[in-house]
Amino acid sequence: MKNYSLSKTVVIGIIILFIGTCIIPTLSWNIIGRSNVLDNETSDVTGDNFNCPEIMIDQFLDLAVATFDDSICVLLGDGAGGFGTFQKYTVGDSPTDLVVGDYNKDGILDLAVTNPGDNDVSVLLGDGDGGFGDRQDYSVGKNPVGVTCDDFDMDGYLDFAVTNTIDDDVSVLLNDGSGGFGNRQDYDVGSNPGFIVSDDFNLDEVPDLAVANRGDNDVTVLLGDGTGGFGDRQDCPVGVQANDVISGDFDLDDVPDLAVTNPMDSDVTILMGDGAGGFGDRQDYLVGLSPARLVTGDFDSDGDLDLAVNNVGDFDISVLLGDGTGGFGDRQDYGVGITPYDLVLGDFDMDENLDLAVANFIDKDLSVLFGDGSGGFGDRQDYAVSDYPSAIALGNFNHREVPDLECVGYLTWTGVKPGSPATSGFVVKNIGGNGSELDWEVEEWPNWGEWTFTPTNGYNLRPEDGNFNVDVKVIAPNKKNAEFNGTVKVVNLEDPTDNCTIQVTLTTPKNKPFIFNFPLLNWLFEHFTNAFPIISFLLDSK
Repeated sequence: MKNYSLSKTVVIGIIILFIGTCIIPTLSWNIIGRSNVLDNETSDVTGDNFNCPEIMIDQFLDLAVATFDDSICVLLGDGAGGFGTFQKYTVGDSPTDLVVGDYNKDGILDLAVTNPGDNDVSVLLGDGDGGFGDRQDYSVGKNPVGVTCDDFDMDGYLDFAVTNTIDDDVSVLLNDGSGGFGNRQDYDVGSNPGFIVSDDFNLDEVPDLAVANRGDNDVTVLLGDGTGGFGDRQDCPVGVQANDVISGDFDLDDVPDLAVTNPMDSDVTILMGDGAGGFGDRQDYLVGLSPARLVTGDFDSDGDLDLAVNNVGDFDISVLLGDGTGGFGDRQDYGVGITPYDLVLGDFDMDENLDLAVANFIDKDLSVLFGDGSGGFGDRQDYAVSDYPSAIALGNFNHREVPDLECVGYLTWTGVKPGSPATSGFVVKNIGGNGSELDWEVEEWPNWGEWTFTPTNGYNLRPEDGNFNVDVKVIAPNKKNAEFNGTVKVVNLEDPTDNCTIQVTLTTPKNKPFIFNFPLLNWLFEHFTNAFPIISFLLDSK
């Protein structure tokens, strides 16, 4: 077992002592962390225009958790909302905030974490299979807390911005194009800066920064110049001990707004952006005791952004539904573990509803709450991690892609003698992401005839496998002069909502006319068969 230094032991003791009080202790190391969330779209982390990945949908999502035993725990998701046993990776002293991005632009997600005890940032490059290599450390200021990533110099590579709580500034580290980071440039902000977000606040297509300053009870905005530099700061008053800041278009005017947690006030401040980099008067909304971090997304599928906040003092999450004008309704609270210190938003069970994952510091675990699509969240599922989780982030670390089922063909038979077999086939293929694997099965078929499918199911079908042929055999019903219709349904076994149907038509031969040597009689018996039962019997027997 690791021997903690005295200072770290004291820190943990202070945290436990202050559980249930109205403050989040201002410690020698801040231990509340992760980057914010913007919207409910999957971010592009490999293209020329990208931000760090935020909320992700239509992917198998995994979790990375920074823990206070100087490690990161990675839990791979199963696509159904479950997570496997964690794998640990060593980082620096007292990791605090965690951000995910493709830093070396190889199409694989990497990790970066702030280490307040070492005054640096650790970068771990992903291998695409869910694993990460040895860390590379980069020096920043004293007691780094928050970190965000964006392309600050517009060269197509992700850079870092890090808040330094003792130095009262932000360090910007520019990417060298290989996943390494050069000498830092520091920019003054307010007193005791907490967490940080990047967005284009003045709509010039250049990323800017906003920082929550706990010592000044305000937010500092730094406008980017597109070369990696930032101008003079603009400060916006908020609540007491402003801790976290995120951005989102809360009033649907296509201009980024800000949301800020104020732990001492037990509320959230909303600041409306003016599109020029400024922000108007604040509006405050009550949440639980000692709110720490917050995320935003469309929880109730109405097109408006909502908020979720973790309340350290109440051991719960407050959800506030947005009205699309920048306002929010009364909160709804959901219990999680003891001292929830960070949260992240994603569709973990791939049902197109946003879910929450929360890091519980004292419980040493994660709570996953599944969204119902109407703004509510169900019972939690807990997963153990290492000692004292402080920050959480998500991504598709093992590059597992989502399969997509497609069926090609139709089944049409004409003139099949009753009781005789008819054969044909159709094609099943996976048109999902590269490397995805499709498990499929023929689930339904018409209730007439006797059906055989060869095979009836298949597993691990990849896009590169191309077309997979399914042979079909049916014994025609024992009825003449008839037409039979229906469908064959094929389903994706991992996602039954992903299915396809094959149209089916089968006809049996029409009655053969009973031949007479007299054309008039032939015509009568052919057109008025029901009037002559004996003739009808003779015709059916042909």
